[in-house]
Amino acid sequence: MRVPTVVLAAVLWTAGPAPLQAEPITLSGGTIGSLPELSLVSLPVLEPLDPAVVSTMTSLTFDRPTAVTFKNTLQTQVDVWWRDYSGGEVLYNSLEPLESYVQLTFVTHPWLVRAHADNRPLVGFLPTPQPAIANIVAFAAVPAPVPEPTTLLLLGTGLGGVAARRWRQERHHIHRGGPGTV
Repeated sequence: MRVPTVVLAAVLWTAGPAPLQAEPITLSGGTIGSLPELSLVSLPVLEPLDPAVVSTMTSLTFDRPTAVTFKNTLQTQVDVWWRDYSGGEVLYNSLEPLESYVQLTFVTHPWLVRAHADNRPLVGFLPTPQPAIANIVAFAAVPAPVPEPTTLLLLGTGLGGVAARRWRQERHHIHRGGPGTV
């Protein structure tokens, strides 16, 4: 069965993104078949986003349907929230540890994952035009890069060379009877 993109968009728009039914859907003009049968190995992985950033996002349009497989890689239950058009959050699913599900959505719809126990934001995702996997992890800010020991050695050598040159110039200036001589 082939579902026209326009019909799919209208159905999803009326109630927001919808949990996946095991029926073929149309994405970007082509039928991809029953999504639960897709191989997760062949799907790209969405970049995890800072939940503080995703908390400021809103859904924009509903003209580019896609699908996201939310995969809970944590050892705790999580809740998957859709950020709607006004910036509100709508609970879509709760996932037990190591559980996953496929969510129909749109490219400009941000998703926020919270810890079920304390509602703490964990990670966010923004779907891509092609179906993808959202591996749910606790987002960690990227730490500042630590310089390699060789970088520090080069910096120290350079500073030492500048200091030695300065010392030689002052010493040469003193021996010629310049300012500072006694």
